[in-house]
Amino acid sequence: MNLKIFAKRVIGLAGGVAAAQLIGLLFLPYLTKIYGPTAYGVFADFSYWAMLTGIVATLRLDGIFAIERHKHIRRICFGVSLGISLLLFLLTLIIAFFCIIFFESRTLTTTTLTLLTIAGAMGISVFQFSTGLLTAEQKYKTISLQRIEQTTVGGVAQAGFAALSLPLGAGLIIGELLSRASTLIVVYPILKNSIHAPIQSWRRGFKLFKEQLYRYKGQIFFGTLSSIVSTACVLSPIFFFSSFVSHKAAGIFFIAYKITSIPVTLLGRAASQVVLGDVSKIPPQTLPPIFLKVARLSFAVALLISLSIIGISFLLPFLLHSEEWVEAPVFMRGLVGVCFGQLFLTPLVQMYLITKRQRDLLVWECSRFLVVHGAMFIGIMVFNASPTQLIWTYSIFMLLSYLELYRRLHGVVAKHANI
Repeated sequence: MNLKIFAKRVIGLAGGVAAAQLIGLLFLPYLTKIYGPTAYGVFADFSYWAMLTGIVATLRLDGIFAIERHKHIRRICFGVSLGISLLLFLLTLIIAFFCIIFFESRTLTTTTLTLLTIAGAMGISVFQFSTGLLTAEQKYKTISLQRIEQTTVGGVAQAGFAALSLPLGAGLIIGELLSRASTLIVVYPILKNSIHAPIQSWRRGFKLFKEQLYRYKGQIFFGTLSSIVSTACVLSPIFFFSSFVSHKAAGIFFIAYKITSIPVTLLGRAASQVVLGDVSKIPPQTLPPIFLKVARLSFAVALLISLSIIGISFLLPFLLHSEEWVEAPVFMRGLVGVCFGQLFLTPLVQMYLITKRQRDLLVWECSRFLVVHGAMFIGIMVFNASPTQLIWTYSIFMLLSYLELYRRLHGVVAKHANI
């Protein structure tokens, strides 16, 4: 794989993502002012559980199907996955809306929040499956348009719902769900053949889908578990703040993390999608030099952006006008280590999927989960640490875990090349 072509594709995909993130930042001052940290804490809780449930809904099939070499099989499998996810998404969304309109008052009940979480998970799976197919077919411009459209619809919807008398955080949640649903507008012209194929011969399509599930059962099991543990670890402050501190602290962390992770979404995940789409097609013997080239480039970009985030954090008070958000810049500086690790390792971690070594990734994820959660739990229960101290504890242990991941990845790639 030519490094210049790789960089060009990453920049092309990142350009659309950058436009989407800029649109999101334009909405942020208004949304944070009218909703406040506590409402964002409720939204953070929803996002945390929706992401975990979304991983179960997708079973990480989007990544597995993306490396399927037979285009016909790939399209049918994506079509079946999309059809099931879309049906469940619309069903749970309609029921949840009905509950909000007729039964809710000041706060969301557990039943309605559960329905919204399931709808959110299905919305995530629709987005992941559509993006996975577009990645496999290297339609990076469409992915960029998808992200721009999603961010715009979400921002407009959340701003509009703020004017209604909805339960705390409901406007943010519903706006997010509508943004997920709207992504199909952009990608449907390209995906329609994938969706229509299993509909026209659903028995054959579903049979083929089940065959692929059995074929990749090991990768599905370890990949899904690994992703669940990873997401729970990365977003662990939301769980600890909501459970032991306050929704306000969770909301402040959510916004600080959202801003800090913009470069990760912008470059790290864009590079990850290009790596998955391109590197999976090369011979194993050529993998080590490509790994080292991508690693050097990722390290340089991660270091430069992490230093920039420290400077940008001092400008955050001009973006978040309310005094309720005064701790957000402090949280943001504390998260720089996490940002560096994610930027550096996000493209490289795809090597586990490419080399079919998800079991090794799961071992690392579980180790990191235990260490980070243990440190956070001890900080709260034993030392009665403040939210800022907990953020720094979280960031330091996360950074150390990412450095250990790089060491392990280097060994995995070397072994794969000698097969």
